[in-house]
Amino acid sequence: LTAACLHGRKDAVHFLLEVGADVTVTNSKSFTPLLCAAKSGRWEICDILLATGAELETSDKYGRTPLMIAAGEGHIGVVNLLLDKGQNE
Repeated sequence: LTAACLHGRKDAVHFLLEVGADVTVTNSKSFTPLLCAAKSGRWEICDILLATGAELETSDKYGRTPLMIAAGEGHIGVVNLLLDKGQNE
């Protein structure tokens, strides 16, 4: 799921979620699917993940939230989505 989110594979994300993939799983860099989608600027995937139970206030091993990561990468669409959903850090 994290790889599909990072690479913008919305079809794969939908499929994996339909078959019960865990939205809180982390990869080797301690990134959840939401953090991966935020890092790569995939706002539509962020929205899908949040609608299926991903935690808005998740963070990586350095304490960076999806909002911090998206802002650092310059992904304004993701930043706006996360702010609309209530993330404030």
